[in-house]
Parts: sequence; structure tokens; C-alpha cells
Amino acid sequence: MIFRSLITFALLFLSAAFASAFPFKTIGLVSAWDPEMKALKRAVLSGNTKVRDTEIDGTVFSEVQQNDRRLVFWMSGVSMVNAAMSTQLAIDRFHPDAILFSGIAGGLDPAFQPGDVVVPMKWIHQAEAAWLNPNSEHPGSYVIPEYFHPRYPNFGNIFPDDVWVVRKGETTPRQVHAFAVDGALLDAARITAPKISILRTDGTKAKVLVGGTGMSGPIFLDDRSFRDFAFQKWHARIHEMEGTAIAQVGYANRVPILIIRALSDLAGGQSGVNQEEKNSELAAGNAAEVTAKILEQIEYAH
Repeated sequence: MIFRSLITFALLFLSAAFASAFPFKTIGLVSAWDPEMKALKRAVLSGNTKVRDTEIDGTVFSEVQQNDRRLVFWMSGVSMVNAAMSTQLAIDRFHPDAILFSGIAGGLDPAFQPGDVVVPMKWIHQAEAAWLNPNSEHPGSYVIPEYFHPRYPNFGNIFPDDVWVVRKGETTPRQVHAFAVDGALLDAARITAPKISILRTDGTKAKVLVGGTGMSGPIFLDDRSFRDFAFQKWHARIHEMEGTAIAQVGYANRVPILIIRALSDLAGGQSGVNQEEKNSELAAGNAAEVTAKILEQIEYAH
């Protein structure tokens, strides 16, 4: 009983703190590809919603007025460059106060199964790295360039590094290890998570985790050895192909970001063939449902 009271108090405190955050009058809603976007629109919009479409450089942006706020939907396209380009385009043309991404991912944390949802608090690059030659004079080691000073564990000859970034209001690039999502949006996710009731692909109740690290790269990850490395050394819970790019663009422009991902597969941790295609519809629906509930919490708070 005491524990339950403490949880209730904590959720009320978070709700009050979130309500004091600045209002989000225009919210961008993004998915990478069509099944994710269809699930997102089903979860967020009613059947008779009026939508205004605008095509810019091949990307279609759909504007919806929902109560006193504007929602702008678009598909980022799959992978990092596409996600970065479309997100910057949306920021320049529609000036969103916040951006939420809804989609699927591969699971790295063995505690999670397909259908579970993860809302990371920070995002790191998977492929920002130096690939080095082996050192023939010292077997098991590598030839390190003079400029490079490894700071992180390596995966064979691949030595991860941080990306150089410059952001709005600054002129000097600096290296960033992880891009944090917005604290107020993360609080909304924390308040929402205990209220969610969704299922895994095996029919059991799905988990909704808020926190931890997400990892992205221009690679469909289906490799057990790298999966284990990423979880053990980087504590990354999920891997996908757009999140860190969107988080970096949000960081550079000082636009609040939140990324909601449901597991469609285990990124190589499964036995046999990867089941991403089989599980993607359910996973996309789970991510969309959590995203819709977070949007409701944002509206309630304001």
C-alpha cells in the first residue's frame, strides 16, 4: 500500500511538473515507412478528420487541426540521411514545437520481446567510428591513427567515436556522445506508460519501458555478436535506422524530440530467420498506441 501511494504521488508530481512546461502548439508526428504511418494515423486521428496535404521536394506533409493544436504528419523515409533531411525540412517549413517519432525497432536488451515498447531517454550513433587495420607487430591490437584517441570499447577493428555537431545559437562544433530527448515529453511518457495495455506477438502483456539508450545506424541489424556487444558495452536497449538522426537534428535546432519504438524483432538474437516482417504490423500498432496516449497526456497537461 505504501509503495502504491508513492507511485501515485510520483505520477502526480510528474504531471504537475509537465503541465508547467511550455505548450506544444504545433507537434510533428513522424514514421519511417507506410505501415508505421498508417498505424500512427489510425491511433491519433478520427475517421472524419480534415487533412491538408502539402508536397515539398517529394515529401508529403499532412496538417491536421486537433482542438487548439496543429499536428503535422510526415514519413521520414528509411535510414539516417532520409530521416535527417525530412526532419530538417519539417522544422524549416512548419516550425514544430515538438516532434514525436513512432515506429518499430530491433531489441538488444534480452529482457524484451517483440511487441514491447521502449521510449529511450538518449540516442547514440552506431556507425560513427574508425575502422582500423590490425597491427601485425602486436597480434590482437590495431594501428591507431595519430589523431584518434579511442574512448570506448571496440568491436573488432571497429572503434566507435562521437559525432561532431554544431547547434543553433553556437558556432563552434563539438563532439556529442548521446542526444537526449526532451525532459517534458519523457515525463509525459512516464505518466502514460503504466496506463497502457498492449500485447506482445506471443499474446502476453507487453512491457512499456521509458528510459535507457537507443542506438541507430544505416544498417538493418541481424547480428547476434554485435547485438550482445551493443547491449553489454553501450547499454543500448534497441537498434533502428532513424532515431539518432532525428534526435541530432532536434538537438541542432533546439526542437524537443521524443522517439517511441516497439520491438518487431531481436536484431539477431532470435533462433533462425528474423521475424521483423511478420511482426511489424503489431509492433507498429503498439508504438502508435503509446504515441497517441502520450499526445493525450500532453493535451491534458495543457
